[in-house]
Amino acid sequence: PDWTTDRREQGYLQALRAHDLTPLPISRFVHLQHDMAAGYEAMSELLKQTPRPTAVLAFNDLMALGAYRKAREIGLRIPEDLSIIGIDNTEMAATWEVPLTSVDPSPDVLAHLAVNVLMHRIEHIEETRYQKIALHPNLVVRSSCCPPPA
Repeated sequence: PDWTTDRREQGYLQALRAHDLTPLPISRFVHLQHDMAAGYEAMSELLKQTPRPTAVLAFNDLMALGAYRKAREIGLRIPEDLSIIGIDNTEMAATWEVPLTSVDPSPDVLAHLAVNVLMHRIEHIEETRYQKIALHPNLVVRSSCCPPPA
């Protein structure tokens, strides 16, 4: 997987552990492209597993919407049978049939920070140290999530 995929996977695992939840075995992660068709294909694979997942955290909103399409195609109700969360908080996510809960990575803040880092590097070209910046994204809760079925 690429750097972004690896970091998102690490964040997912870290968040589960922080809340004393047992992460799924790594075999439950499906690594594909990051588009709607890949989300549809990944959901097809996940639905073959036992027990069937009650929630999906997709790499991005496009994959989440592909997973949504596959789940609805086989008759699952969103969120009653399956909760789905995306990442990116796209406009499309907010306007879907069942509006998608999504992690908003704050692209405006990211762009601002990136420009500041670039300007600092230009002004201080002699510096060779790397700067680590952590963003704290917001979870935009919409209708695609609910507690797992009993």
